[in-house]
Amino acid sequence: MVAGWLVWNSPLFNESGRNRTAFEAIAKWASASGMVENESLRKQSSHTEFPRRWFSEERTWWYRPSYGRTRIVRELEKLGPALGLSVKKEQVTPRLFQVTFLLPGGREGLVIHFVPQAFVAIIMDDIGFNLAKTKRIAALPVKLTGAIIPMTPRARESAEVLFKSGKEVFLHFPMQPIYKMPEVIEYSMAIRTETTPAQAAEFTEKSIAMIPHIVGVNNHEGSLATENMAQMEAIMPVIKRHNLVFVDSGTTNNTIAWKAAHNAGLKWAKRNYFLDNVRTKPAVTEAFLKAIAMARNRGEVVIIGHPHDVSLEVLEEQIPKAMQEGVIFVWATQITRVK
Repeated sequence: MVAGWLVWNSPLFNESGRNRTAFEAIAKWASASGMVENESLRKQSSHTEFPRRWFSEERTWWYRPSYGRTRIVRELEKLGPALGLSVKKEQVTPRLFQVTFLLPGGREGLVIHFVPQAFVAIIMDDIGFNLAKTKRIAALPVKLTGAIIPMTPRARESAEVLFKSGKEVFLHFPMQPIYKMPEVIEYSMAIRTETTPAQAAEFTEKSIAMIPHIVGVNNHEGSLATENMAQMEAIMPVIKRHNLVFVDSGTTNNTIAWKAAHNAGLKWAKRNYFLDNVRTKPAVTEAFLKAIAMARNRGEVVIIGHPHDVSLEVLEEQIPKAMQEGVIFVWATQITRVK
């Protein structure tokens, strides 16, 4: 988090130009460094203590932990003298450190607080069966991704509900798990062990066409299929041709789906945490909080959950609390990248 206070004085001690230039330079540097501003936390106020007048402005950014505090301080120590300011740094808490830019004479011109950002992408799988639950997902007050299984009874309606609410829509593509797949219509074009690469590409194309507004794909089940490189290599060019991203749900430790996506030049990510392997409120709450802790440590995390009542209840309760603590909820596409 970067919080800046700009100070300038009356005409007798007027340094408003220096402060404005300094803050604009720091803001430009933060943006170019990949930091994210939380515009809702901007604050402004003016003060008068004769013969000085000053104006305070507070803004907030988060930085990726991988950027590193040492690098941040080193770059700001170069910026300071170029702006005619000296730099003082100090650790405030284990997570927060502060860099102060001092005007000539030792007065504080700009104080910047840094806290590592925590980006969280939530993907809600198995959508398309129950429209009421889809509407609860759509009502969550954050960016979120809904993954819809093709040929489910409410698939297209669910896609429209999510899209109109500002949520992101994924194709949740059925694939062969370690057990026998059920003989239901939504699995009729699943990637199975006997599916040829040509069939896999065909099924991918047809499944993509079934769901409107999709921007990405993740696998539904697939603990056998995602270990099969020939099948994964067949589907990734289709996904890329439609300008979609791929998220590996990580249903097996031996998955190579992410590797096939990487090799095909797709933007991709891999699931870090399952929300509701155990469907009790204490367990789902614990999983959510552990995922948030992981995001604070790593900078970002991908959570996969399902539209169970207990999962929705926990998200409805915990998301507002996490937002108050500085967690940034993003679409899954915002975490995917060519790695």
